[in-house]
Amino acid sequence: DRPYAGYAYLGIGFLRKGERYMDTLEVDVGIVGRHSYAQDLQEEVHKWLGNDEPRGWANQLSDEPALEIIYERKWKLLKTETGGKWGFDLIPHAGAGIGNVAVYANAGAEFRYGWNRPNDYGTCPIRPGCETGRLPDEGSADPGGGRYGLFFFLGADGRAVLHDIFLDGNTFEDSHSVKKKPFVADLSAGLGFALPDLKVTYAVVYRTKQFDNQPRDEQVFGSLLLSWYY
Repeated sequence: DRPYAGYAYLGIGFLRKGERYMDTLEVDVGIVGRHSYAQDLQEEVHKWLGNDEPRGWANQLSDEPALEIIYERKWKLLKTETGGKWGFDLIPHAGAGIGNVAVYANAGAEFRYGWNRPNDYGTCPIRPGCETGRLPDEGSADPGGGRYGLFFFLGADGRAVLHDIFLDGNTFEDSHSVKKKPFVADLSAGLGFALPDLKVTYAVVYRTKQFDNQPRDEQVFGSLLLSWYY
């Protein structure tokens, strides 16, 4: 009974930064369902790689216009330099999303330690589109900061979920659905490299069970993110 659905969307983001905080507002519009063409893309990739044909698309949701409005605030609660360009920082966050794709509230934090860390508000290995730009280094107007660096990070995010179209099914008609868990948590650990105008991060993410009949009690997946600043 688990629903399957592709999601194709276009997002626009708004950013406001203070001395110790950053607000982001993202508006995504798109389509969920067959005409997102996610099924076609996944099947083609499986053919290229010689993998088995993906299963589950018989339970795909009907086409539905999609709207998501997502707000999040991040704080630089702790930023400490230990010498030789080494140091650590702690970056808590809290936010919420509303729309027919998902309705939720979330909170969490990220801890980073490394050499010459980028002057930004952390890494976002979980939700596409939530990566944010760097701040210029002191005495520089360049958002890339002109720096090279290496850092390790640990992250946690908890969500209270009221609605999730990928588990609850279509909003305006009957469809496949499952009984979702009201609370979901993500734990991540990763490594990042900073270049003058580029940041590359890789993370392993552990996610708790999202619905009652899920075959495993958790999911583990990797996330590779490339951010280019201009």
